[in-house]
Amino acid sequence: MKPGSEFTAMLEALVIDWLKEASISAVSRFMGLSWNAIDGIMQRAVKRGLARRKEISSTRIGVDETAFKKRHDYVTVLSDQDAGTVLHVGSDRKKANAQSTWYESLTKEKR
Repeated sequence: MKPGSEFTAMLEALVIDWLKEASISAVSRFMGLSWNAIDGIMQRAVKRGLARRKEISSTRIGVDETAFKKRHDYVTVLSDQDAGTVLHVGSDRKKANAQSTWYESLTKEKR
């Protein structure tokens, strides 16, 4: 069992692999897990990934926005164009969100 989880590391890894290919709803049906259980697995995976991430030294940053399910719910994605990694996902598509949460977290030297 993973600390803070009722699931084994192997099951959590399987759920994360499935989430790369299918929606939360599909994985929920297939695995017989609740949406909240899958969300918890995703949150723990993100936390582990952020803890392993090396210092950011991006020189080319991409900014993109995407909508969910053809609705008007958007997120802004900032990515390192050279490494192909996501740096930040903002909860909307406003410039202020990216600046206040990601950009402002950088040191003056990094900016």
